[in-house]
Amino acid sequence: MPFAGVRFENKKECTICLVEDFSDEFKKEIRNTLASIFHGAIEVGALPHYYTYQSTVIEFLKRYETKDDNVKKGMIGELLAHILLNKYHVNFETLSVLKNKEERNIKKGFDIMYLHKNDNSLWYSEVKSGHCSPSRKTAAIDPKKSNAGLLKRAKDGIIEMFESKRDSLWDSALIDATLTMELGNLKNAKELLANNSPRLNGSANIKRNVILITVLYHTVGDKIVLKRLEKFQTKLTKEAVFEKSLLFSIQKSTLEKVESFLKSETATI
Repeated sequence: MPFAGVRFENKKECTICLVEDFSDEFKKEIRNTLASIFHGAIEVGALPHYYTYQSTVIEFLKRYETKDDNVKKGMIGELLAHILLNKYHVNFETLSVLKNKEERNIKKGFDIMYLHKNDNSLWYSEVKSGHCSPSRKTAAIDPKKSNAGLLKRAKDGIIEMFESKRDSLWDSALIDATLTMELGNLKNAKELLANNSPRLNGSANIKRNVILITVLYHTVGDKIVLKRLEKFQTKLTKEAVFEKSLLFSIQKSTLEKVESFLKSETATI
């Protein structure tokens, strides 16, 4: 269920998540879930004394503090996406972890992958984050156009990955699945991923399910609107490049409160 300070608006395949207050309940959610989001629930369950919340905050910040502003926007945005999408789309099971396993860098491959519990379908997501930009023509701030730009970047990014047919993207997803899924469901998830990979299904005509996720840092008093998401979704459906698609747009005034909260948590470690 949603928690204090967060409001959802939805129509068909389009959802807006407004973070109106970075509440104590939201902070508690981060404390309860960060280790599992970052390392994978199975890993944390096996070694809870090793993958603690405290050590995870430190590791996240070690990666975060060396990055430029654009990468920082993306790292906080992806963390918010991990937490908030599952709060609304409760039938999606996450197959991905937040951290990049090879080095302290941004995560490579598909941002977040999901398995739908009802119909056993795979969903690939791309997360794009950014501040609200002024219009080139008028210099006016327009969150609706800025969010549409992020949606387009997410669409183009996921299409590029599909068209690249890089087996390494699915190799990474298979590793993530072992970190996140219970043993009883793991074999099924890995078979679905393998059968959906270019190695076993290299057809140029294959279509996949996608979730385009945006995180717009802009005051929620000047919010994005569902009609603009619906307009984008209508055009996306006509293009028929995906089997099915969902749009999920998060709006939060700033990323600094999340950053400051994580840094403050290290004071007690």
